[in-house]
Amino acid sequence: MTGRPPGATPPGRTSEYGTEQVRVLEETVKGYAARTKGDPGAIPEEIRRNMASVLVFYADDVHDIIGLHGDFSEGGLSTRPNDVDVDRATLTDFIRGLAEDGGAFRMVRGSQLALVSDGLQSLGKTDFEGGSDKAEGTALVSGNSLGILDRVGAQALEARDGGADREEWLEAYRNQGGRNEGAGKPEEFFASARDGGYLVEMFQRRADRLGARPEGPEGSGTGLHPEILDMLEKTYRLGF
Repeated sequence: MTGRPPGATPPGRTSEYGTEQVRVLEETVKGYAARTKGDPGAIPEEIRRNMASVLVFYADDVHDIIGLHGDFSEGGLSTRPNDVDVDRATLTDFIRGLAEDGGAFRMVRGSQLALVSDGLQSLGKTDFEGGSDKAEGTALVSGNSLGILDRVGAQALEARDGGADREEWLEAYRNQGGRNEGAGKPEEFFASARDGGYLVEMFQRRADRLGARPEGPEGSGTGLHPEILDMLEKTYRLGF
């Protein structure tokens, strides 16, 4: 699927892989997703983190599938850079299987959070002030991708009624490491009453660093252009 040994460090951006490697990825995801849809524990425990690592290597393709609207399993749309033919629901079911291991899930979520951060860094002051198409597009992909992943995390936690099993999952998530997720705890990110407020704060911090002041009324007092805020909140809720 990647041609790299288990435990290899992913490159900064997704590489282009061979046709056969991509085909094996597609078949693996589809095969396990057909089972995890009814049984999240269907992916063997010993390979969950290796499978999560594969999705990190294909992070940009994953970002397209769960972040953009459209069916990438059809010929009309292509993920970048590897044209992975898997639809959003199938990939989400596969990730839900990986999320039986809190550490494996953090690997996947962390790679997507990094891409959201990269997207934010590409926005300039005028994007925030005018609510540009680029800023709205970044909000759309960010809200979709993290909304879906936070739903998966919530499902994994809800399946653990409390006690040692729930704490073991949270501890595995915390201990996996990865990028700094800012204020908040996994039990807050994946709570049933989650609202994606941390995502709004990520956009606010970037706008503040640029000294951006939106045109017209600020979105609900956040300091963000109302169209950016609306897109963030709307797409994040789609993950529920």
